[in-house]
Amino acid sequence: MKNLLLIVLILGILHVLFFWVFPLKQTLNALSQPLHEMCLSRESLLTSSDSQQVFGAIVCGRPLPLGSETQHTFVMLGLIHILVVSGGHYSTLQGLLKFILGSKPIIITLILFLYSAMTFFQPPGGRAFISFALDQMSKKFRLSTPNKKIEVLSGLVALCLFPEWITSLSFHLSWSLSLLLSFLPDSKFSWLKLFWIQVIAAALIGSTGSLAYLSNLVLAPFFSLFLFPLGLLILVPLSHSLGVTPLWEFVIEHSLYFLKKLEGLSQIIESPISWSHQWVACSSLILIFLVHIQTQFSKNGHEAV
Repeated sequence: MKNLLLIVLILGILHVLFFWVFPLKQTLNALSQPLHEMCLSRESLLTSSDSQQVFGAIVCGRPLPLGSETQHTFVMLGLIHILVVSGGHYSTLQGLLKFILGSKPIIITLILFLYSAMTFFQPPGGRAFISFALDQMSKKFRLSTPNKKIEVLSGLVALCLFPEWITSLSFHLSWSLSLLLSFLPDSKFSWLKLFWIQVIAAALIGSTGSLAYLSNLVLAPFFSLFLFPLGLLILVPLSHSLGVTPLWEFVIEHSLYFLKKLEGLSQIIESPISWSHQWVACSSLILIFLVHIQTQFSKNGHEAV
């Protein structure tokens, strides 16, 4: 009870300090503007409008133009969420930084913060950064805070700092997914996490067709684990000379061609899946809950032995 009261007190202080006393949002926007413009300036290296739009969305955090053909394709296939800067981007970037820099948490945290600023601290990405920062603080002070508590706190801290995020659908989608997946162990079921993060995302945004689920299962990891890092390389000087930008445009052109074929196929084939997205989301929750219960029983059994 004391810990809960302490958390509530700290959250209240954060809200008063950074929302009413210190204009955090205005300060962050002033920092974000030049970084965001620097990112978008790299679009000049790309020749096609499609490759520029996807680069601006997946790397710089600029939404696709409303009503554009590219946006319509991603929406119809339930893939629009992968073009929103979210926890998946941060996980991929964090993994790349760990591979390149090794164990340097301060430098990695700083780079992730600058990436958050470059993408204008979008609600799902901002929450993901707060979650990463809380995890690093827990490790630094040896608090051994469970992932579930960190994910809960990340959302609460985010809402204290940015109360307007409470109306953001992408924020609630990101927070819900992170909470659900925190119940799955890291050592086991990693493949299950990869599967359900796509299925639940498609279900929660209302994409119920079988091709939408298949697209999320197969193509979303491709965008997150290959296309996003490739886009980050465009930010590096001499990327055009190294052949990065021609490769990006080649991949985008053929990916969009494939997605548009899938979109046309989805309009012809009647989906064999008749479940509503609410039922799919509920079944996902039930499965994750059962896996969590099974894990707890296994853990208790080992402790008893």
